[in-house]
Amino acid sequence: MAPVNCPYVFMDHERWSYYRERVDCGSWEARDLTNNVLRRFKTLCRKAGVPQFTIHDLRRSCITNWARKLPIHVTQHLAGHADINTTQKYYLSVQKEDIAKAKRLQKSLLGDLKPAATDPKLIHTD
Repeated sequence: MAPVNCPYVFMDHERWSYYRERVDCGSWEARDLTNNVLRRFKTLCRKAGVPQFTIHDLRRSCITNWARKLPIHVTQHLAGHADINTTQKYYLSVQKEDIAKAKRLQKSLLGDLKPAATDPKLIHTD
């Protein structure tokens, strides 16, 4: 199990300590750490049989899950986006279950509304 201060839950404590020590003493650049984390991530995905999956996919899933429970401006802040449009455009996805939930909510609030007859004054028959 990874320690609490380890951002990578798929890396054991000893390995994480080894990497941190190299980065902290300046004998290893953060880029090297990132490359090793990415390599480890790809290995785990391959072993799990997960094709075509990236760390960025994890970020997108996390931000999408936040957006399902949190207001959009809070999600934007947590994601570190300066522009809320970035959050909306690239990280939020509407799923079928989201539409079904919205329909259930609408029905609970408004009941079964019958289509109203159109007001003849509003129909343009020119």
